[in-house]
Amino acid sequence: MNKKTVSKINLFFSGLLSRMEENRDFFTDITIQFKSGAKIFPAKILLNESGVTLDY
Repeated sequence: MNKKTVSKINLFFSGLLSRMEENRDFFTDITIQFKSGAKIFPAKILLNESGVTLDY
């Protein structure tokens, strides 16, 4: 990945995480599917008392 793409992804996820932390009552988790070719990689972002956990 080039640096522009990585910075855009970082900005997108930081925005999601800040919304998730601000609105704890509305979010339980975020489910994501990454695709590379024909293979799908599931991921889940969970909000805990200690912070945010990425289950990949």
